[in-house]
Amino acid sequence: MNIKINQNKQNKKIILSLLFFIHGIAYASLVPWIPEIKEKFYLSHYMVGVMISAIPAGAIALGLLSKNFINSIGLYWATNIAFLFFIVFISMIPFASSWYEITLLLFLFGVFDAWTDTCMNVQALNVQRLYGRSLINRFHGAESIGTIMGGAIAISAIGLGFSMGQFSITVLFMNLIILINYMVFFRNGNSKNEFFLRENIKKCMSSTGTKLYIIALILLAFTCGIEDTASIWGAIYMNDYYQVPSVISGLPYLACQVSMVIGRGFGDDLTNKFGSIPVLRTGILMAALGIATVIIIHSPTFSILGFSLIGLGMSVIFPLTISFIGQIPNINSTSGITFATWISRVGLLIFPPLIGVLADMTSLRTALITILIGCLLVFLLINTLSNTLIKQLTSGEK
Repeated sequence: MNIKINQNKQNKKIILSLLFFIHGIAYASLVPWIPEIKEKFYLSHYMVGVMISAIPAGAIALGLLSKNFINSIGLYWATNIAFLFFIVFISMIPFASSWYEITLLLFLFGVFDAWTDTCMNVQALNVQRLYGRSLINRFHGAESIGTIMGGAIAISAIGLGFSMGQFSITVLFMNLIILINYMVFFRNGNSKNEFFLRENIKKCMSSTGTKLYIIALILLAFTCGIEDTASIWGAIYMNDYYQVPSVISGLPYLACQVSMVIGRGFGDDLTNKFGSIPVLRTGILMAALGIATVIIIHSPTFSILGFSLIGLGMSVIFPLTISFIGQIPNINSTSGITFATWISRVGLLIFPPLIGVLADMTSLRTALITILIGCLLVFLLINTLSNTLIKQLTSGEK
């Protein structure tokens, strides 16, 4: 009996990891094609920023409905339907005939991006509860592997001369196969949202939960804005300053995601050994060093290195913050994660057009200073979070 239960847990962990993989590969497979889209429709930096901002705009406009969607049909079916529309809308982009159509498709993609984000993170915390230990970084690591795969196969397809449409249809069928596997293994799954939390942390957060929750939400908003720097601007930056081939222009994003996989692969072990706050502080300082390298050192090699440092530094911040929010007592897990993933899109909505406007007014290199400022603000937020926890633990011991 125990062997069967353990096998079921293992199957769920593997299949859910594949679901995170889908979430990563979908958008990543589009990123290396952004310069081609920019040239095809004669887009300015600002228009590219607005186009990409349609994703968080869709998430913000309708993302909060994911809670109602899950409550109405259940977590299992909500996950199936949300992921189906998620992969279909991104696959339709190559067949759009204008910038407006692409922006609309990305808006719809953003809606289901938010819904899938909520569904898979709730599922992840449920599976984590079954194991009784941290797994959240590993799940998000699988998502980063998906982004690497998406970026790598897109770059390869460009190099081999495939059209964007041919490539997109191939990725669609691959994602559908993975989704079918999820449907099979999770169809009898328990969708209750219960979480294990150690007693000392529970006492701490029960008295200052609201303050910690607000800090964590702001932290998520900045994190998402910084995380996507390489995916949105990496290829364009390489083209603008170094006139590299399309195959090379996608390397900043790929390097960033490889670093994210490495960071998330070791994230749970490092957190258990040193604690979450030291890991978060080290991560954001590493990201700041990365963007500073991109801005200061004018070299394609060092630019790729800088973007990779951003990925390594930011790798654990989002998963650890989501895990923290999902465990706050007296907050329904679905509601808490729904609002958290929703508010995280604010950074994605603000940063791309802001950087785009600044780039058109000055230069893209100058505009990226915004990301450096964002890193420093995240560091201050982490310190505020740490001080709040320390004060509460101290008062709890008295």
